[in-house]
Amino acid sequence: GTGAVRTIDATGTAGQPSGKAFQGIYQINGETLKWCSGNDKAKTRPAELKTNVGNGHFLMLLTRKK
Repeated sequence: GTGAVRTIDATGTAGQPSGKAFQGIYQINGETLKWCSGNDKAKTRPAELKTNVGNGHFLMLLTRKK
């Protein structure tokens, strides 16, 4: 089944994003992780799992390899 949408915060560790904070949300559904995060200039945490270029939000879909 589909998991709950939860919050996640990340901090860049190398390169241009190093030391910058990124607020996001994520959901795990089976082997797939959906992670929606704001860039370092985003003023708000994403409210839903979708890309929003105007607000600096981006969406990643990651699937576990078997």
